[in-house]
Amino acid sequence: MKLTIYYDGQFWVGLLLRQTDEGLYASRHVFGPEPNDGDIFNFVHNDLQRLLETQTVAVATDQAFLQDRRINPKRLLRLVNKEKKEQGPSNAAQNALRVQLEVNKKEGNIRSKQQRLEDEERKWQMAREKAKQKHRGK
Repeated sequence: MKLTIYYDGQFWVGLLLRQTDEGLYASRHVFGPEPNDGDIFNFVHNDLQRLLETQTVAVATDQAFLQDRRINPKRLLRLVNKEKKEQGPSNAAQNALRVQLEVNKKEGNIRSKQQRLEDEERKWQMAREKAKQKHRGK
């Protein structure tokens, strides 16, 4: 699991990447103004679990992306400096976020359509009930 915090030109954003056997999962959290250590600490302890639960779609990547192997300290320092210079997320993370957003959009459309149909059915039932009340004898 890897949390990267970067400035996207307007807000400070945290990008959470998680590599599993299925593929790469990515989530995005907007911090707003520049976060201090306390904000990041609160995010990790309070909101991180919720963010992990929203990761439902994995994108297939090469397994060399986030390997758990021992790295030479000098190479690690070079990799850290390289990541500091990079602006924003990697292509794999952008693909994972895009796929996750598409899935969330489809699920939201299904939920809103179902809600709209339930509302129409409820209104129709109320209209039928009102019509029955009008036609009752006095």
